[in-house]
Amino acid sequence: MDVKTAQLLAVANYPTFDPNNLANAPTGSTLANKAFQEAFEPGSTAKVLSLSAALQEGLITPSTPITVPSELKKLDKTFKDSEEHGVEELTATGVLAKSSNMGTIIASDGLRQNAKILRYFTDFGLGRTSGIGFPAESAGQIPKTLHDTNQYTIMFGQGLSVNAVQAASVYQTIANGGVRVAPSLVAGEAAADGTYTPVKAPAQQQVLRGDVAHEMSEMLESVTGDDGTASKVRVPGYRIAGKTGTADRYVDKRAVDGKPGYEGYTASFIGYAPAGNPRFVIAVMLQRPLNGHYGGLTAGPVFTSVMRYALGKYGVPPDTAPAPNFPVWQPGYSADHPNGAPLPALMGPSAARNTTTSAGTGAAATKSPSPTPSTDATRR
Repeated sequence: MDVKTAQLLAVANYPTFDPNNLANAPTGSTLANKAFQEAFEPGSTAKVLSLSAALQEGLITPSTPITVPSELKKLDKTFKDSEEHGVEELTATGVLAKSSNMGTIIASDGLRQNAKILRYFTDFGLGRTSGIGFPAESAGQIPKTLHDTNQYTIMFGQGLSVNAVQAASVYQTIANGGVRVAPSLVAGEAAADGTYTPVKAPAQQQVLRGDVAHEMSEMLESVTGDDGTASKVRVPGYRIAGKTGTADRYVDKRAVDGKPGYEGYTASFIGYAPAGNPRFVIAVMLQRPLNGHYGGLTAGPVFTSVMRYALGKYGVPPDTAPAPNFPVWQPGYSADHPNGAPLPALMGPSAARNTTTSAGTGAAATKSPSPTPSTDATRR
């Protein structure tokens, strides 16, 4: 996706098929364009929505100290991150870099008031089709109201669903200074006599202030930094801003019992480059990956390969300014040396370990959420 125009320069699916030769479509291919037609829970790539809203509402800054407990009880549920850890003294940037579910809940807690977070979801283009007019495009789902544990799970990308184009559009908005441009697929029409008529200019909306979008962009660079969940996502000469995601995948019919529910994972990485002057957004979604399931390790290498090609093909100049350096850990603290003196921080209470260890419910593309809470696997 082009950052400035939101034009889709390439959309690919695999397994694929030749629409001119459907009789010989490979076994296992689906006669659909999944980028438009398949909705899924985004997982941690949606944390950028919550944390961007928290920045804009003045709840946090990139350096706000956030104390993340080993577990966090809300209502009758206990939330954890995907990996066991003790108390971590992170910053808001660190919450994003480390993809902490609990840290995201703590940082975004004020967005539950008057359901502010749902307004941001709508402004970012979720819960409705893109306007491209692609046949059978899924609108995905966002909650109509906040209730029970969904008011917390949606903060880290569970309990809502999106398609790949919607997900890419969120990052286009941030990369474009907070201005969302409606995605487009067709540039214009050529008549039989050769007359070319460009399509109407897409609608635009200022979703985030420019300064907030700039801060979030710099925070996203921490994800591909040494302390981030996508530290191996690198294109020499270019700074990369992006986010990993791993979510439980909801299906209509599970192999184990034929019933609807969670089975397998959705692994993803969405990002853009050059981070200093963004040109392209690339979104990679892997459904039911077989060799690992963390987004940084599975979708990240695909992103790297495609972005390297795109930057070279279009002759995009590399970044010249150094990467920003927002701190991931509070002063004097790191995972290896946790005995520093952290600043006063936003804090979530720790809870007893004998309570439920679920991250809450999830949403299917076109079905109601499974009554069984999904397992939290969204940290990376």
